[in-house]
Amino acid sequence: MDKGKDALILKKRLLELSDKAYQQSRYMYTTFLDLYEQSIYQEERSSFSHVTSHLYGGHPYADRQLVCFGSEEVFGYGEEPPIACVEVKPVSKKFADDLTHRDFLGAIMNLGIERSMLGDILISDNIGYVFCLEHIADVIADQLFKVKHTMVTCTHTLEHPHIEPKYQEVTGFVTSCRLDAVIGLAFQLSRSQSVPYIQGKRVFVNGKLVESNSLQLKDGMIISVRGLGKFIFDGVEGMTKKGRNRILLRKFI
Repeated sequence: MDKGKDALILKKRLLELSDKAYQQSRYMYTTFLDLYEQSIYQEERSSFSHVTSHLYGGHPYADRQLVCFGSEEVFGYGEEPPIACVEVKPVSKKFADDLTHRDFLGAIMNLGIERSMLGDILISDNIGYVFCLEHIADVIADQLFKVKHTMVTCTHTLEHPHIEPKYQEVTGFVTSCRLDAVIGLAFQLSRSQSVPYIQGKRVFVNGKLVESNSLQLKDGMIISVRGLGKFIFDGVEGMTKKGRNRILLRKFI
């Protein structure tokens, strides 16, 4: 994959959608963007500041999100982004496999649905909640019958489910709240082991790509590390006599 070429295509698409929204006074949307693509949007926002825009993924802390161009204040009417949710539930809970994100995603993409049409997949009690573009929801609901070896039923839900994120609280000590040190604590890595993730463009802070391992984190920042996971930095709880910070994180599980 040529990331440079893909970035140019995305920048052009963002500008086209923003111009169309502005000229036609009509809401416009991208497909679902991953964290790297969202970071490009954040960097380019000044290029389409002539129209209001924001990210939305259907639920709090969504990783995959649409860019929504337009606002009620400017257009004079409101509109919900075209995101739907499909509940994918085992027919028999007793005989179901232990289903993972990979299982749900693989089964849906085997229907011929592109990844950009799909948002996050949340799992609660072995039930998958698939966020997707509205026109894809009925396709999934009508055609998905099996995930892994488990027969499933699918329901196009009318309202987005209120699923509370599950966290694992992590506490520990760091000499400073540098990004590399905190990532090391979160994922049980040394500082030197966390640096390649940052330099490899795999770390995002509040949705923005960060390449500086010395970034000082602030309370409430959300850090995503591709290949490792995501956590919320809840700040410093105290300090030892030797000047080490005792910090608290909430790691998504």
